[in-house]
Amino acid sequence: MSTRWRRASRGISALVIGGLLLAGAGGPGEAGQEPKEGEPATPDPRSFAVYALSRGGGVPPEARRALEEVQQQVDEDRRDGAVVQSRRTRIGLEGETRLCVEYEDAEAGKRALGRARATVEDVDLVNLVVEPCDKKHSNPEPEEEDEP
Repeated sequence: MSTRWRRASRGISALVIGGLLLAGAGGPGEAGQEPKEGEPATPDPRSFAVYALSRGGGVPPEARRALEEVQQQVDEDRRDGAVVQSRRTRIGLEGETRLCVEYEDAEAGKRALGRARATVEDVDLVNLVVEPCDKKHSNPEPEEEDEP
């Protein structure tokens, strides 16, 4: 467990958000996991999410700035002609936020992922995860029961 996660686990919000990340952050191709049939051996670099978290006192200014910088990089790519979608979702009570970015072109996505990693590196309470943007991060709707 990284130092960042140990520190983040002090606040109740970080525990809840951390649980969501731990439950869904693993993907095919990660250490110790075999990809399922029909899934790629490594996660698709075209989409990734940046999470700005808190430890009980709101999202720190450094984490908000890192998230904004990644958004600015995406906006710049879009102005330069890249086909890219971004979606920002509030995921907690104290301003915790998920910014998900999806590029149409794999090479553009790889470059953006590299820039985003450099931007968020060593920023406390910010995590970057390669994952699809349509991934569910809340309790799923209960399934409807068939009528007898």
